[in-house]
Amino acid sequence: MSLPAQDLDQYEALFKTYNMKVVRSVQHKTEHRMSGRWILIGSAENHKKLTAYLLNDSNIQELSF
Repeated sequence: MSLPAQDLDQYEALFKTYNMKVVRSVQHKTEHRMSGRWILIGSAENHKKLTAYLLNDSNIQELSF
């Protein structure tokens, strides 16, 4: 996930609202952007709901799943 330079902690909180467990996360910051990579564990239904939410989030510039 690639975002404008901002705090990625809000996304970890979002993952919890979808009952996802964060197994690992990596964050990188450049001059104008922050990137985060997470491994999430949860039900297939919650993965679908979270993915739909993230695809509609205008702050996210790039998303791989």
